[in-house]
Amino acid sequence: MERKILLATTNLHKQEKLKWVVEGLFKTVDRPKRPCENEEGGSFEEIAKNKALEYGKDYDGFVIATDAGMEIPALGSWNSLLTKRFVGKEDATDFDRMDTLLEITKDLKDRSMIWKEAAAIAYKGKIIFSTTVEGARGVLQTSYDPKKYKDGIWLCSLWYFPRFKKNYFDLKDVEVDFAEISWHRIQKAVQNFFKVPYKLRLEQETL
Repeated sequence: MERKILLATTNLHKQEKLKWVVEGLFKTVDRPKRPCENEEGGSFEEIAKNKALEYGKDYDGFVIATDAGMEIPALGSWNSLLTKRFVGKEDATDFDRMDTLLEITKDLKDRSMIWKEAAAIAYKGKIIFSTTVEGARGVLQTSYDPKKYKDGIWLCSLWYFPRFKKNYFDLKDVEVDFAEISWHRIQKAVQNFFKVPYKLRLEQETL
């Protein structure tokens, strides 16, 4: 059987990140033709598992999925699992989300933000790997520059790094590596998972 994997997301930014995560591990890397229909769960890791299993129903190979969000410790009432859906309307834009988040945090003194990233891999209808890592810490800005907005990563418009005195979109490459440390941690965990002897065991199962 050909060794292949599906990147379980239609988000172009995440597809490129996941492709980098599994670099060198698979002969074929595929991208889905439809959005995920199951993004429910009680944690980022559970949601990632559900995504991987759902896409795996009609894919003959490995499936890798992620789910992530920003935690704002001082905002206990905000559910970080619903980062995209907390505005309360189906047709909400990213600008609606930014404006809503700024409104509900306008009186916060502690504006700390912590990125959490989870990944899961499914194979033959089973979850064979999952992990959750903590990413970089920053501060929630009190405003944003709409000219710097990028589709798919709207929270970055509000993510400020005191150590660099910059917004995410103003970071240099070496600084972006720090900001995206969660992806480096996910890559390391996935790459280590597929090392011998597990890699050999999986190859034997596909013969």
